[in-house]
Amino acid sequence: MVTKSSISTKLSYLNAKRLIDSVSNQSSNLYVGIGRSQPWGNDALPPDTDNSLDSEYDAWRDMTAMKRVISQDMVLGFRRVDWTTGTVYAEYDDAIDLTELDFYVYTNEKKVYKCISNNNGSQSTSKPTHVTSGINTTLDGYKWKFMFTVSDSLIRKFFVTGILPMNNDEFIESESIRGSVDHLKLISGGGGYPLNASIDDDTDLPIFIKGDGNEVSTARCTIVTSGGVVSSALVTDSGTGYPSAPEINIPVMIRQVSASGAVETAFGTATTGAVGQILTVQIILGGTGYTDGPAIIVLSSCYGYAETNENGIITNIDVSTGRSGSGFAIAKAVVIANSITSAVIRPIISPFRGHGASPERELYARYALMNLNFAYNEGQDDFTVQNDFRRIVLLDSPFIYGTSTLATARTLNAKNTLVISDISGTFDEDDIIYGQTSGAIGLNVDLINGNKIRYIRDETLTNNIDFQIESISSESGATATITQILNPEVQPYSGDILFINNRTPIDRTSEQIETITLVLEY
Repeated sequence: MVTKSSISTKLSYLNAKRLIDSVSNQSSNLYVGIGRSQPWGNDALPPDTDNSLDSEYDAWRDMTAMKRVISQDMVLGFRRVDWTTGTVYAEYDDAIDLTELDFYVYTNEKKVYKCISNNNGSQSTSKPTHVTSGINTTLDGYKWKFMFTVSDSLIRKFFVTGILPMNNDEFIESESIRGSVDHLKLISGGGGYPLNASIDDDTDLPIFIKGDGNEVSTARCTIVTSGGVVSSALVTDSGTGYPSAPEINIPVMIRQVSASGAVETAFGTATTGAVGQILTVQIILGGTGYTDGPAIIVLSSCYGYAETNENGIITNIDVSTGRSGSGFAIAKAVVIANSITSAVIRPIISPFRGHGASPERELYARYALMNLNFAYNEGQDDFTVQNDFRRIVLLDSPFIYGTSTLATARTLNAKNTLVISDISGTFDEDDIIYGQTSGAIGLNVDLINGNKIRYIRDETLTNNIDFQIESISSESGATATITQILNPEVQPYSGDILFINNRTPIDRTSEQIETITLVLEY
């Protein structure tokens, strides 16, 4: 049986994160290698790479040195979205795929904000600037969640066009609320609601958020019904834990438990006292399925309000201040007011861990950014300062030469080296070297300390015969005697090549540092 499924973008994030974690905890040994000192057919147009094994053999044949990637060299990256006035940004929504949507912004103050509400698709004209943990509403009606600030050092080290390095704000993460409802989305406004209901004159309509979130249900009442519809409720136990500042018009639900389960279809408003007790309950939506007797007064941890126009249509909704709730994975909105046609409102639930708790997941950080410096002749001349290179290779878990032991050194020489004496003339870089006894042919990469030639084999310029202790000459006329042959520090063709980049030549000198930046997209 063949089944089709949608691959979660989270898988991309997890793959990038696991790669970075494997470097951090040293469970994986990543190395960046350089090579190809000999020119391309056209140095201005390096050839494209492919996924063939032949390309991997080529990379190994002309690789001269490699450097291990450590935790400071890598960071997660996410797509950059600059805040620009006049732009309509997408808003966070738990019911749609946000992968390619611009639902967050990066400001010129190097701060990242997630858009919780775009004020019904309005243009953003007020840049968010707050750095507090709460959700802030700007003058244009947008709601923003501050996520973190990208440090100057991260931007300098991991600058890549269109991508930003991930950072973390421990305070913001610790203040996140799991399963909060910070935004209500109005799908349709219904009809027949009280006219001109407004929060400005306290005539707004309460909205109860029903679901599996946290609630207060310590108060009890006795209900009077008619045909299963609740007509009134008398508080018999005021309970505790309700809003402690005396409040009116708080939305509540009436829950009655019977042998066939709980009935939760009646709703009303309550008044609370100074110590968080229920004083009175007014039934507005009587529901169905009730009987005379005891019931529970339920206050959801999340509730909101609605406003209507002169035609009794809901035009504006919002979550009440400080009442975003927690613990929701399922949520439904009920407007506690009589109507002809019910409005359709969708509560938007936060990510599993809460907004800001896991920014790399929330912002779809699917890039592994790598930045590595090759400084001078580091690694005791592992890296040439006499020649250029044209190829960059990323490989995982190569072995120490002649073993099956993982290499761990920070730098490694990847080529054989000829120790020479009786030198006459000059062995120039890219000089072809000839073994006078063996017939071996090699391509000189560099002359180290005046008496060591590191060489490579190129299938178009050299052969596969090994040098031996013998006399050598070069195409330019230099001669010398080989006194010792040094093995490379890494086992050729070991490990796995993950990435090959052919490029225009980069010349190396003893006074410069090359910075290699790689972006791995998952």
